[in-house]
Amino acid sequence: MIENREFRAVELMQETCIRCGCTFWITKAHRDNLIQTKNDFYCPNGHSQCYRGEDYKTTISHLKNNISTCQNIRKEKEKQIDKLEKSVRAYKMLFAREKKKQR
Repeated sequence: MIENREFRAVELMQETCIRCGCTFWITKAHRDNLIQTKNDFYCPNGHSQCYRGEDYKTTISHLKNNISTCQNIRKEKEKQIDKLEKSVRAYKMLFAREKKKQR
């Protein structure tokens, strides 16, 4: 007796172990689930793998924002330093005047 079987295509995604470099394949649906849930999975040699972080575009965006924030903080600190240096010069001048008056 011949059974009617239905076959459907399964999309596979290539993975490479970050520890041993072993290449293996998992289904796209399983990979998408792992990315969403951030659950651990294992290479054929038993090394633990996971998708913990963000995608690289999001990471780059965050890094650019951090750079921009750091640059703004630096500019603000440079302004504060300039103000303090002016204050120090002013106090030095006042001190020098007072010293001359005492002579």
